[in-house]
Amino acid sequence: MFHLFLKGGIMMYPLLACSLWAVYMIIQKILLLKYNPILTPSLLEKVQNKVLASGKAQTIQELQVSNDVGVQFIANVIAASSLPLEEVQDRMGILAGPVILKMESNMNMLSALITVAPMIGLLGTVLGLIDIFRGLAMAAAGDPTVMYSGISIALVNTVTGLLVAIPCAFFFQYLSHKLEVAIADMEVQINGFLDFCQAQKR
Repeated sequence: MFHLFLKGGIMMYPLLACSLWAVYMIIQKILLLKYNPILTPSLLEKVQNKVLASGKAQTIQELQVSNDVGVQFIANVIAASSLPLEEVQDRMGILAGPVILKMESNMNMLSALITVAPMIGLLGTVLGLIDIFRGLAMAAAGDPTVMYSGISIALVNTVTGLLVAIPCAFFFQYLSHKLEVAIADMEVQINGFLDFCQAQKR
């Protein structure tokens, strides 16, 4: 395998970088969705208890010192709950933007790799074929077996590009579905939390 990598030429190195970057993004996103969601029911319950004990103004003041995106979002939701009803939905849409962007971070890069990796592989194959035919043109007589061997090695680039892109396409669809479910669950939780905050008088 390592022998084929070296024989594949210079474009194998960008393909290796693409594969490593894809693995990092996929693992990071899976861990985020499974073990470190931005909003959790336990966090919302804890904030609700704080609102009941200290009131909305004091809770907002304490939450805003946090650097956590989810905690700051909750603080802004509490503040938005005091706005007139017709302004609440518009305000919530604005507030949810940074949270959703964080949840969807790197998904555009993963989508780009699905397109770019095969193109890099194809470029590597074309460059390899150019080198092969240049060598044949310079030789007095070409050995067909050498040419066929060279072509097979050049095609390693295309195969590698596809091997990077196909798993990326699978995980992109899988993670996109998981994100849709997570965002829908978050909307339900936030709407319930917003109703709770609007019911509080202080």
